[in-house]
Amino acid sequence: QTEELEGNLTTIFARLRNSAQFWMKPRSDVTTMITWYGPVTFFLTLSPSEYNWTDLDSYLRQVNNDYTGKSTSALIVYDPVSTSRFIDIKFKAMLDFLQADSCPLGQVIHFVWRREYQTRGLQHFHLLIWVKDAPVIGVNSNEEIASFIDESITCRKPDDTTFPSLAQKVQSYQTHHHNNYCMRSKKTSTGFIKVCRFAFPRPLSENLLLRDVAQSIAGRRLLTKSRLYDLPREKGEEYINDYSPAILVAWEGNMDIQFIGEKSCALSTYVTKYQTKAEKSNTMDTFDVMNSVKSLNQKLWNIGMRALSSRECGVMEAADALLGLPLFGTDRGTTIKWVDVNMVRNRKLKDKRTIENLDDSSEDIFCPSLVDTHYPNRPVEFEEVCLFEFVRNYDLIKTRPKSDVTLCVEYPGVGFIKKRAVPYLVKHQVYNVNTEPEKYFHSMLLLFKPWRKLEDLKGNKHDFASAFLDNEELIDTAMQHHDRLQYLRKSREEVDSAVQNIIAAKDTAKDTSNHVADEAANAMAELNAWNDVIVDESSMQDMISSLNSDQQRVFNHVSSTICSDAGPPMRHFVSGVGGTGKSYLIKTIKCWTKLSMNKMVALSAPTGVAAYNIEGITIHRLLQLPIEHGKIPEYKPLSDAVLKVIRDSLKNVVLIIIDEISMISNLTLLYIHFRLTEVFDSGDKEDGWFGGLHVLVFGDLLQLPPVMEDPPFKSLDPRKVEKYVHSASSFDLWGALFTYDELTINVRQSSDSEFAELLGRLRTGHLNHIDIQLLNSRLVPI
Repeated sequence: QTEELEGNLTTIFARLRNSAQFWMKPRSDVTTMITWYGPVTFFLTLSPSEYNWTDLDSYLRQVNNDYTGKSTSALIVYDPVSTSRFIDIKFKAMLDFLQADSCPLGQVIHFVWRREYQTRGLQHFHLLIWVKDAPVIGVNSNEEIASFIDESITCRKPDDTTFPSLAQKVQSYQTHHHNNYCMRSKKTSTGFIKVCRFAFPRPLSENLLLRDVAQSIAGRRLLTKSRLYDLPREKGEEYINDYSPAILVAWEGNMDIQFIGEKSCALSTYVTKYQTKAEKSNTMDTFDVMNSVKSLNQKLWNIGMRALSSRECGVMEAADALLGLPLFGTDRGTTIKWVDVNMVRNRKLKDKRTIENLDDSSEDIFCPSLVDTHYPNRPVEFEEVCLFEFVRNYDLIKTRPKSDVTLCVEYPGVGFIKKRAVPYLVKHQVYNVNTEPEKYFHSMLLLFKPWRKLEDLKGNKHDFASAFLDNEELIDTAMQHHDRLQYLRKSREEVDSAVQNIIAAKDTAKDTSNHVADEAANAMAELNAWNDVIVDESSMQDMISSLNSDQQRVFNHVSSTICSDAGPPMRHFVSGVGGTGKSYLIKTIKCWTKLSMNKMVALSAPTGVAAYNIEGITIHRLLQLPIEHGKIPEYKPLSDAVLKVIRDSLKNVVLIIIDEISMISNLTLLYIHFRLTEVFDSGDKEDGWFGGLHVLVFGDLLQLPPVMEDPPFKSLDPRKVEKYVHSASSFDLWGALFTYDELTINVRQSSDSEFAELLGRLRTGHLNHIDIQLLNSRLVPI
């Protein structure tokens, strides 16, 4: 009885504007639109700038002549009805603009909007927009997604001279300024910090960075504000919110636009819940009254009073209610039709007088309905039309339409059945085939099997499941509809599962963070220990003086560059065959940097043996790069605890040296850049590559290549960047940043030039017949 009363009250309060019960139907309608139309393309929010709208000011002064000399704000307070009417007209003009031939967001084919009231009481609008042929995450490539977003959305700061009007609007409406409302305290491992709830400042990026959908949703649930993507953003644009130039100029007020088109529709569903949320109130307390000991009349009276007085209603909302302005709407081409597919359906009784005038034996006490009256008694022309197609494609009308183009069939006693130009979106109860098989198959038969009597559905079968399987001709059509209905549910379950796994992994990460931080601390301690192994000043000078001309040239270049603050950081590749003194030069540079500058050099190599030979540690330990045995790992940012350990240890490092660079893949080189940028927080610096540090790499690119990967000098495959970094494009770090030098004097084979030349030819695969004879002469019989 309580559940039944609650259901009845939900129906009653659905008429109460902005209540939770009111928004149940719109939310269901949007879900139906997503079911039929697929993923939403854009989520757009428009907020008025009433104090800057000169046309609003002119309009209010025109209709309020006695308020000459008053400010715009005073006019709004005085005449909220005219203000509401003006905002509504302007918003409808924006809807027309979005659908105009100029296509500011592409060809808009469908949309749904919601009118909401801000804390200060003024309206703003949320829109879900479907664009024709828009790419979809999970279907199209990241390059296509990035190109499409770039056509409509930007965060660029326009040039004041070239686009003065747009520049002024971006500065006034789209540039965020921190205040007490947006700045919140967040607890971290090091204490409380202030963060902006709107995630400003936004990170700098040369290209669009696209993230995983589940990661984005999990980030919101974990309150980490993980965005689905980051737009390309330069220095000075960190506080500019995403916007569409055309819409911003037309609306002349704050806007926010996000691309949310992804295959699972999880983001569309997530945003739907946000768009159709109820205004804050105490209506959740309403149903508690039902469990009280008061009489039924007292309960109903109490419930009614609570509903009427449970929340504040601003003057603008009241004005909209008086004007009859809706809170929710769709495009003209979208009309949703409910079909009751329950085994036991509710019927509406005829009015009391009509029933009293009926013959005592008459059972005709219900009003005609589509399922129970009109479809079973449809004209013979629709004999083979199933209920689903009948509801979707036809209307009952009383008079014949004037146009002969429209298909129209007379329906005796009622009027005519006319074919619709645009079909309805059919919505009905969806049953779970596993838990309610009979109800499920009954609904499928009711919708897709042509019938005259309900008894025809089951036929001579003992249950609806058998009857359904016996009708092979309707299975394909019914299964297409089933797949459409189940797609959203399955996708939502898959994404929810992924989100829960991410959240669980975060919880696990908290438990293991101490272990990971200890590992990072051990690596940093080993690095510091190697840096403490240096010679004295006199020995260091001896080392420098013993360098040959090749080594001296490289040493002079490195020492002069890292001592100078002018120019960009050094990114330098020193090549040389085995025996040219690379390791000795590395040791000399490290000692000189420590003694002359009191700075650290981080020495590293791709393998433990190579790192030990230069008194360093592996690059993966140094930067805690991800490692997965048997496959290439995705790049993962460091936890706060590990990041603090590495930052504290590397804060005095001025130069990173990597030996045996031939074994570093192009993807690992990109990971090294990402990690150093993360550690030294150089993402917003003009030349923040590799954390803004000097990078010196040694090696012979004709020696061992990376294991199962491409060498560092080869451009990254965009598909790998998309898979492992989730970026829409890549950057050629090696070709664009690194300069080149070569050590040519072979110290190790200086006493045997003939053998040294042979090894050089062997290195390039150009042995001559004399070399082969010499090597054969050195064969040792076994």
